[in-house]
Amino acid sequence: MTILGIYINKNFLANFALVLFGFTSLVQLLDLLNNTEDILQNHSGTWSIFYYIILRLPEIMGSILSFSILIAALITLGKFVQHNEILALKAFGMSFYKFLLTLWPSIVFLGVFHFVLHNYIINNAIQARTQWDAESALNNPDQTKGTKDKNLWLHDENFLIRLEGVLDQGHTLVKPIISKRNNLGNIETLTLARSARWEEAYWVLEDVQEWTIDTTFNSHFKKIPRLIWHSNLSPQHFVDYTTPAESLSFSDLINFSFNSDIGNQHPYYYYRTSLYRRLFLPFVCLIMVVLAAPIAQRIQRHGGILTGLATGIGLGFTYFIIDGIFFTLGEVGALPALFAITLPLILYLILGISLLIRVEGW
Repeated sequence: MTILGIYINKNFLANFALVLFGFTSLVQLLDLLNNTEDILQNHSGTWSIFYYIILRLPEIMGSILSFSILIAALITLGKFVQHNEILALKAFGMSFYKFLLTLWPSIVFLGVFHFVLHNYIINNAIQARTQWDAESALNNPDQTKGTKDKNLWLHDENFLIRLEGVLDQGHTLVKPIISKRNNLGNIETLTLARSARWEEAYWVLEDVQEWTIDTTFNSHFKKIPRLIWHSNLSPQHFVDYTTPAESLSFSDLINFSFNSDIGNQHPYYYYRTSLYRRLFLPFVCLIMVVLAAPIAQRIQRHGGILTGLATGIGLGFTYFIIDGIFFTLGEVGALPALFAITLPLILYLILGISLLIRVEGW
């Protein structure tokens, strides 16, 4: 790499680091303000706040990484334009296109970082946080606040099951509530347990409270230390149901996408859309730089760097909105997964190149 290339990439990566740190800190602070009360209530000790920060950090970084690249590219290129450095390079025979090509080491580095973060770090952090929440719910019988959005619902013939978490690869259920209905759809029994443990062919409920409702709608209550529950639901059903695509490892996501024998809760296209998104995420780094380049070139003629930042951010937001819409369409099977993921990338790459040609010419 030439001295010029080192200088340009150093500036770009430094701006990226500052932007990523600033946005990550802000979002992390807002997230803590919203969840601190629940964290302290559901987990023991103030250390749990720091542990929560560690587990949430990869998710937050992953959600704002592409946006940070866009902002960093706008700031870096905008400063070069304002300081007439690009004009000086053009005077020495370097076109703006060659100038942009010097950023390829940073783009490759950020693409690899993007891929590693989403495929090997974020999924493990989500799994660890889910396990942590489930263990806390199991060990804290009085925990109720903050769990209403984490409840899981499943159906098995005449049983409707709600639980707060899954542990030990589906072999332990946290705080299951089991409603048994008759043929008319009325509840016959309502069973609450502290936990349920899988024993070969059936579930063992522990610390059970059971209400039986007779034909006259009178209820009878009793407490039972242990109760056998026969169900068609195995531990694998609960694992598949409670495992979102973002918490799967890259190899598991491939298996869920192309192996129809797994019997997972979601259809194959749900997982295949997430797989293709992870594969093509590194290309978002290139898209962000291509979108930023023509806007940065017009900064001096159209109101300065703040106007350029506002325009670039607006253009970036339209990409994220359209990408989110197509991703959802791919998840529900309305569009082929590969088409749903690649179309926004192709459209905005063409848009960025077209704007750049309009500004710079051929």
